[in-house]
Amino acid sequence: EWTIAAEYSLKVNDRGSVTPGFQYFENIALEADGNGFTGGSAHTTGVTIDYQIVEYLRSKLSVQYHDEDEGDDEVFG
Repeated sequence: EWTIAAEYSLKVNDRGSVTPGFQYFENIALEADGNGFTGGSAHTTGVTIDYQIVEYLRSKLSVQYHDEDEGDDEVFG
């Protein structure tokens, strides 16, 4: 039904940055007929690391943790 999110990119040096983020979800599951929300809340938090290996070649690593009231916790990236 609604969500709010925030992230901030922190430049570590000329080649790298770290970006932590957080997102909160409220009423995340639709009823079977699609007419209303039945689920609880959930949140996802994570971090993304960007690194420039050489000019025009960058690497990115991202890992998130998702916690849902009515479901299993997940870690992905």
